[in-house]
Amino acid sequence: MEALSVDIERKVRALVDAGYYSNKSEVIKNAVISLFRENTELNVTVAIELYKKGSGDCWDDHY
Repeated sequence: MEALSVDIERKVRALVDAGYYSNKSEVIKNAVISLFRENTELNVTVAIELYKKGSGDCWDDHY
């Protein structure tokens, strides 16, 4: 996985420094959860890919 751009890294750090999140991982986790909530097509794509790989129930991890 590539590193975050300098601009995004600064914004993430600002959110942590402001106390909205306790660490960078929480910011990224929240961003990914929001991404999937906003984009149904991504959920379908992930479900298909997990099914193809035999990952079992692709909805095990509920946010």
